[in-house]
Amino acid sequence: MKTVTILAIFFLLVPGAVMAASGAGAINMTFNTSARFNGMGNTGNAVTWDQETNHWANPAVMAYRPGIHYRSYESQLAVGLADDIWISNKELTLGAYGVTLLLAKGPLEGNYLDMGAQEGTDENGESTGTFNSYMETQSWGLAADGVQIMEYILKKDPGVWSRYVGLAGGMVWHDFKDQLAPDSYIQDLGGSAGAEGSCKSMGYSLQLTYGDLSRGGGLLNNGVLGLYGGAAYGASVQNKADDMIKHLGADQDDPYPRAYRSGWAYTAQITLADNLRESLNKAGFGFLGDMINPLLSYTRAEDLSEPGYIWTGDDYEYEHDTRGLFDEKGRGWEIGIANIFFIREGHFTATYADVDDKAEGGGWKIQAGRLGGFRKDWADIPQASGLPTRRTTGWSVWVDPLAIKETFFD
Repeated sequence: MKTVTILAIFFLLVPGAVMAASGAGAINMTFNTSARFNGMGNTGNAVTWDQETNHWANPAVMAYRPGIHYRSYESQLAVGLADDIWISNKELTLGAYGVTLLLAKGPLEGNYLDMGAQEGTDENGESTGTFNSYMETQSWGLAADGVQIMEYILKKDPGVWSRYVGLAGGMVWHDFKDQLAPDSYIQDLGGSAGAEGSCKSMGYSLQLTYGDLSRGGGLLNNGVLGLYGGAAYGASVQNKADDMIKHLGADQDDPYPRAYRSGWAYTAQITLADNLRESLNKAGFGFLGDMINPLLSYTRAEDLSEPGYIWTGDDYEYEHDTRGLFDEKGRGWEIGIANIFFIREGHFTATYADVDDKAEGGGWKIQAGRLGGFRKDWADIPQASGLPTRRTTGWSVWVDPLAIKETFFD
């Protein structure tokens, strides 16, 4: 049998993959695929502000991503150990009235872990040539915020309630497959591909606005500046399945990387008061107010991830592991300046993988209020002790047809 030796690198040295230490275990699904939240310590479970929400951490927060939104992410893995191992994620979301559909299938590719060219060997250790090795997860999902939906059904003005509270739920269905051995070996065992299977992720989030002094005359009725504050809590179950991952020719099946995540977040923002924005609109500079609002923002998040399976000594079983031995913890903050420039810092800990170090990142965004925009983010996140940080990058572009209709045609 051909053993893909590069997997040992992941299992021993890369955080998020050690949890699947006996075999492949769909390790591509353990990596947080948001550069924004990589820079905030691999968080994102409860952050609902801004279009760049992180459904990898919690499917529910997709509900706060309106319009047509395309997102791309990539990162080299095992930096310092291998040069040709990359993970990427490409997806499209369609959102309106608090309901968002995720498409990460077919030409959109979804989550793809390219492990590069591998050399196959036979039972005698003789080379059988090279082959491309990969893991792939294609997904689709749905999320909904009940408050925004009620506003639409009851024909209330958008934001009349959702400005103050949000309650969302979401689910994402995943189809996984891999190629960890040459086609000739797989065919000898009677298979047509590597491992295949399905699982799902689900979650909810609750968001509350504890202070919104942007309306009307703004803070202390100054007519210029306002103050906004919000807090949120989220919880999710990642990669839930009843079956194990079966690898051809392997003596042992592996679990999907099920994890129980929870997190909280809060934000404080200095905004433009409604009166000032109305004045800018009348003067023909409304786009400026939309682009730079909020003037200053501070967002903080903290996440906890607990494994959803345990090793019994003979095999794996799906069970919520609350012992704390394999927990992953992240925390971080983000400062936004004029809604254009962002700086981030965080800390990520996975003691079992010898990871306990800071993360940092940044980004920039140009947008025309609710109409659409473009953003680019990056982060440097820690690997195991003794290895260099890993760079992640992401970009997204979005447009909101409903906002365009309301602005120019209603």
